[in-house]
Amino acid sequence: MRNYILAILTMFTTTIYAQVDKSSADYTKGIHILEQTNQRINSRNGEIGSIDYWNLAVGTAFSEQDKVKTYEYLLKSQQLDNAGFYENMEYLISFSNKDIRTTYFYKLLGQKFLNLFETSKNGLKSSESSGELEVENIKNQEVVNILIEMMDRDTKYRTDKNFLFEENLQKKQYELDAVNRAELIKLFDKYGYVGKSITGDNLYKNYICLLVEHGQNLTDQKKWLPIIAEAYNKGEMTANPLKMLLDRIGWKENNKQYFGSHIGVPFASKEDINAIKLKYGIE
Repeated sequence: MRNYILAILTMFTTTIYAQVDKSSADYTKGIHILEQTNQRINSRNGEIGSIDYWNLAVGTAFSEQDKVKTYEYLLKSQQLDNAGFYENMEYLISFSNKDIRTTYFYKLLGQKFLNLFETSKNGLKSSESSGELEVENIKNQEVVNILIEMMDRDTKYRTDKNFLFEENLQKKQYELDAVNRAELIKLFDKYGYVGKSITGDNLYKNYICLLVEHGQNLTDQKKWLPIIAEAYNKGEMTANPLKMLLDRIGWKENNKQYFGSHIGVPFASKEDINAIKLKYGIE
């Protein structure tokens, strides 16, 4: 699959409320996403791509909760690039307890969002059957299978609604995180960083960074950061998982984030944000 995933946005599963609360973290996040997206559009002289419309939909859903505008943005995103749009949908659902009805878009749009998802999926099937779509350009299926198993372990208990309240679930999850920690080292020792050169140009090229960001402790995250940053600079992965990792580290160290991937965490100063962008070569 092509690289159209904005992972930074797919982790948000907060409830969309009927009234807009301009003091809420969701509203602030939505405004920030809209500002960043419009800046990127302006830097390209007004050229708007599928991922831009997706981001406009997310920002609008959080800040304005405008059903009409949100749906229009999603529809334009799907019309411009159905394959990339469906890949965004897959990520969104995978980080929403694998249930489309827990996503923020469903909570805002209801059946219209389900219909859009089905239209996108059916469009992919039609393109695939006519030979127009190259699906899952996997180079090393054995490694990809390992990554899938690791991601399954990473979400095994975290997706349980009681995870934050039951120590037993947390203990079981942390035991699986330790298994993944050892597997990460094993993979790196054998292959180096497992990115696009090994997985192929598909969503799996981002899995290592996502696993580090989501399931490892701060010490390990800081050890992996320069390796992951180098992989990003070599084109082995996309920017958004790296943004999430930088936000996670900033949150743990200073209760600050730079790119808006964590709900309720305050943003760093503009100076610090610009410094992080410059340091890691991130737009």
